[in-house]
Amino acid sequence: MVVYLADCGGPCAAFRPAAGDRVWFKVWEAGLLPGFSVVDRDGWNQFPYANAGWNVSLPRRLRPGNYLVRHEIIYIENDPAQFYPYCAQLAVEGDGDEVPGDEFKVAFPGAYSAADPGIAVAGIFYAPGADQVTTWPMNYTIPGPPVWTGGD
Repeated sequence: MVVYLADCGGPCAAFRPAAGDRVWFKVWEAGLLPGFSVVDRDGWNQFPYANAGWNVSLPRRLRPGNYLVRHEIIYIENDPAQFYPYCAQLAVEGDGDEVPGDEFKVAFPGAYSAADPGIAVAGIFYAPGADQVTTWPMNYTIPGPPVWTGGD
């Protein structure tokens, strides 16, 4: 699960980035819980939140303004991976003065590749003998850029 923001630079209704513009930056992510292997269905972070929702804190020093927020679930149980994004508008208030650098920004579509480690494992649950393999990795690389914390 990941959450991105994009600075609308004014009213979000007028925000029209060109195809390929890198405007999205990640502010939160959650994947495999500690101590679980990638084939442990109970080890994935989205399951505790499935019916309860969750809270995401924005970087404290984020510059005020209008943003689009993109929440996304990346479903890797099947191959190919399935993406479930949802977007909304968000007005940020406060006295922050920070914005992410280009190294934190991506474009949609295009932020992910099928070769990214977090996408390439798609279908792992149904791989032949998956339930019998004891050497599956104990980590998961969440795709996309690093999370921007605003220097906090």
